[in-house]
Amino acid sequence: GTALAALIVADCWKNFPLVALIALAALQAVPRDITAAALVDGAGPFNRFRFVILPYLAGPLMVALVLRTIEAFKVFDIIWVMTRGGPANSTRSLSILVYQEAFSFQRAGSGASLALIVTLLVTVLAVAYATLVRKTAGSAA
Repeated sequence: GTALAALIVADCWKNFPLVALIALAALQAVPRDITAAALVDGAGPFNRFRFVILPYLAGPLMVALVLRTIEAFKVFDIIWVMTRGGPANSTRSLSILVYQEAFSFQRAGSGASLALIVTLLVTVLAVAYATLVRKTAGSAA
């Protein structure tokens, strides 16, 4: 309930500046002459954003998505400090599970196995994101 909501808010508050910085850099990289040409051609604000600005943002935002996904799988500090995985394991993440298996329950083998599974899962997601970025970049060109 509220413990999970508090953790989500804290994690977003912690990581929002990185995503905002990536988006700001991408927005500043959009050539002004292209947006001015779209304005001269009669494109409204929504169409300028959709057809001119968004293609420039797709790559950097995909990088931000990959970084945030990896960070979401390894978030440990906020959960451990705020709730230690409780109440009743309602905020227990994969990183908390790996830590508890390896160190709290003294099962290093199962903790290492879980960590390897998490690593493989993150790798599969990163490859899927990279494939999506390549397809998006290929269709935009």
